[in-house]
Amino acid sequence: MQHLSDATVREIIILSEARLAAIPQDQTRDQILESILGDPSPEEKALRDSLNKLSHHQALDLVAMMYAGQYMVESEPYENDQDDDEGMEEQLPREKFGDVYKDHLRNFQHDDAATLISMCEQKTNVLHRYLKAALGRRYG
Repeated sequence: MQHLSDATVREIIILSEARLAAIPQDQTRDQILESILGDPSPEEKALRDSLNKLSHHQALDLVAMMYAGQYMVESEPYENDQDDDEGMEEQLPREKFGDVYKDHLRNFQHDDAATLISMCEQKTNVLHRYLKAALGRRYG
């Protein structure tokens, strides 16, 4: 994380957890639809506001952390086929967290900040889990 402080990541984790905790678990289909189409909850708005304050470099770091954290949380091996012209997949062992993080920095470096933030917004139900896993490995 070259541009994103631990404090900012922790703030986003807290806001993501608060957003998820505010969602009632026993919603009807109509309530779910209303929550999607209606105004965002205060918790969701706070998370979005925090994400939208990020610079391009900070958003890039956050996306790389999110996907590297996903790699740590999920049980599937990491496969990088983004830049591979021959279709060969590169699998990295779990201990290569830094390599996965750097790989995502390279893969998404040309996306604009809005696109990067949108990637995070699409993962808000699990964002806190992925960022916690990545933050725990940052110095490892």
